[in-house]
Amino acid sequence: MNTLQKYEKYFYIIFVVGILIYFPIFFNGFVWDDYPYILNNPQIHLFDFASIFGPSYFNFGFFYRPIPDLYFTILYSFSGQHAFLYHLVQLVLHITSSVLLFIFFLFFFSDSIAFFLTLIFLVHPINVESVAFIGATQSELFFLPGIIALLLSQKKVVSQQRFLWIIVLLFLSALTKETGILFFLLVVIYRYVFKLGKLKDFLVASVVCGFIYLLLRDVVGGVKFDSGFLLPKIIATFPLILLNIPPIIFYYLKTFLYPSYLAIWQSWTITTPTFSNFVISLLACLLLLVLVVVFSLYLNGYNKKEVSVVQKKKKTKNTIQTQKNVLDQFIFFSIWFIIGIAILLQIPPLEMTVADRWFYFPIVGLLGMIGVVFEVFIPQIKVNYKVYLYVAIIIIILLSIRSFIRTFDYKDNLTLYAHDSVNQVNDMYLMNAYVTELKNDNNINEEIQYLQSIISFQDSTLNQKITAYDYLGLAYEVKNEDSQAISSFEQAITLYTKNPNDINSSFAQIIYNNLVNVLNYDSRYKDILTIVTGNTLKRFPYDACLFGNVAIAQYNLGNQQSAIDYASIAYKISHIKETEIIPPNPVITKMCSAN
Repeated sequence: MNTLQKYEKYFYIIFVVGILIYFPIFFNGFVWDDYPYILNNPQIHLFDFASIFGPSYFNFGFFYRPIPDLYFTILYSFSGQHAFLYHLVQLVLHITSSVLLFIFFLFFFSDSIAFFLTLIFLVHPINVESVAFIGATQSELFFLPGIIALLLSQKKVVSQQRFLWIIVLLFLSALTKETGILFFLLVVIYRYVFKLGKLKDFLVASVVCGFIYLLLRDVVGGVKFDSGFLLPKIIATFPLILLNIPPIIFYYLKTFLYPSYLAIWQSWTITTPTFSNFVISLLACLLLLVLVVVFSLYLNGYNKKEVSVVQKKKKTKNTIQTQKNVLDQFIFFSIWFIIGIAILLQIPPLEMTVADRWFYFPIVGLLGMIGVVFEVFIPQIKVNYKVYLYVAIIIIILLSIRSFIRTFDYKDNLTLYAHDSVNQVNDMYLMNAYVTELKNDNNINEEIQYLQSIISFQDSTLNQKITAYDYLGLAYEVKNEDSQAISSFEQAITLYTKNPNDINSSFAQIIYNNLVNVLNYDSRYKDILTIVTGNTLKRFPYDACLFGNVAIAQYNLGNQQSAIDYASIAYKISHIKETEIIPPNPVITKMCSAN
């Protein structure tokens, strides 16, 4: 109790700073994946223990996460579709994680350095997604039992009861998120690096837990690791994976050092390396590697006499016993960072390229590495310690301001997508999501302006421009500006016909139908026959709507027999069975030869 009282003031500061920085989230609602996983997920609306550990929205594809399922089920029973309680509990979990991390850092660093590193973890903008986005509560849920297990693993002599608690906590972390499995590895590495012993017991327990985890995952949850390939492959081939590793690592490092660019659902891929998108990131990664190696060599020959406050601490009842070997500290935190970042490199494939909430685990390893640098060099620099204090305060203030501003972006979907679509202009998911929200908000003028910016943006992909033209046509149609709508649809079709192999045919089919619908409504029947040629119909032989619209055009042009033929095909398509094939029609053959 005396030890906790000694650091009580730090705990209060962490709590107050956390509340001050993140209090805007209390006024935010649900966003993004909160809708399918919480609001529109009937499985968590009623408590069903079988669905929590069996197949569900949380136990599907590559993921087996029964603990978040249980967590949201309990919260939903109290709060329903009101977001306040979800945000409150999530913030409490993040602050608690920060307090426990501070205690963990005290085993390695002086009070001031441990506190500074903890504040960075608490307020860093890259962690805002894990605090403001309700669906990302899994970050705190898997981190809490993992860090508690590490804290319990500090002693060389581990009682049977403590050992059992450590294993149970590690198992809970793994059931919360797959990343939690890494805490098993960290506990073993920690006890090996710092020569605490009992490695065999922890290894055996880890294997047993792994077997039980796989049994629950496979037999109860019905989730297999190979089902991870059901995820969209943002980076599909191994050469592309290798090409994108440096940019992925560089993104997290850059965001950690200069968190100005923040956006959800980043699904970019580097396919053609250039100086800006690959060489810079590769050089940055190589520089980091060189610095780590050089610093490790320096620590290897480092004078181990006690040169810092932490290294002068003695084992008493009122202080936390520190690990003195700075090289071992650096090795441990380097391994923490390496294994944390390794699982983010698209091996296996993930549902997006990078995500801020995924850095919740590896950021601790990076902070620990920085902490070792501080412990070694700060006491040797003969400068007034007030300088360090002022610099630290400035850094925390700047990070806090950026995080405070970022919390407002999570107010609702419209606000979040409006902000992040500016940073992620060439992201199809964000474009579709933002356009949908603008439609729901009946903000057609803003939608048109946004789509025009997508079309004019130089780096927009072909698929994105075609989609933008299609959405633009629909927006003009709502405004009864048919000529503008027709022009937009025609632009989309022009881009498609020039690159038919690069665009999904079902999507092109929708664009044709959108155009034909407007032309029909505008009584431009001859234009329909000009656009919908025999080749077009051969390309979409099972589109009943397209054939039906052509039948209407033929009828209005007085071609009754052709109208009957097309209407007959449309009727057959609408009643066709999956195993049947429509025989060639002479009308289509004639149109093909005419074109």
